[in-house]
Amino acid sequence: MIFLDGNGYAGDNVRVPVVLDNLIARRELPPMVAIFLNPGVMPALSDQAQNRYERIFEYDSLTPRFANFLIDELIPEVGKSYRLSTDPNDHGIAGLSTGGVGAFVAAWNRPDHFRRVITWIGSFGNFRGADRLPGLIRRSEPRPIRVFMQTGRQDLVNYAGSWYLENPRMAAAL
Repeated sequence: MIFLDGNGYAGDNVRVPVVLDNLIARRELPPMVAIFLNPGVMPALSDQAQNRYERIFEYDSLTPRFANFLIDELIPEVGKSYRLSTDPNDHGIAGLSTGGVGAFVAAWNRPDHFRRVITWIGSFGNFRGADRLPGLIRRSEPRPIRVFMQTGRQDLVNYAGSWYLENPRMAAAL
């Protein structure tokens, strides 16, 4: 199970490692490897510059580039230390907001590796084209992925769109 913006899931507010350990101990979940991944940061080149955060470029792009990074680089590295299933039905990916888009797009582009997706208040607005996903989904053959989506009336509204309105559009397309 891959958690995008991993620090948020592993931290004291959500405590996913504790929850998973408890569920596995009670045999409510099978043993699993959880990968907590943070987006890249390009350090500033001087004291007068700011760091560049790559989250929106990594997670919000509709291309398979990020999914390929996970499959070709990250997962094989983790596989050096842990025995990982090769069954895509055993692979899940989760994210919140832009991370929710990244999780969905990874599964959409590479259902041969990811079949389970959780999006918490996915930012399916127009940051880098995620608002086009419902149309793309409707024009494509079904893919063997299962998606859990969560949103709420008080979710973000900004220049890229309304999370509350975009998530039902995604759900209807699926």
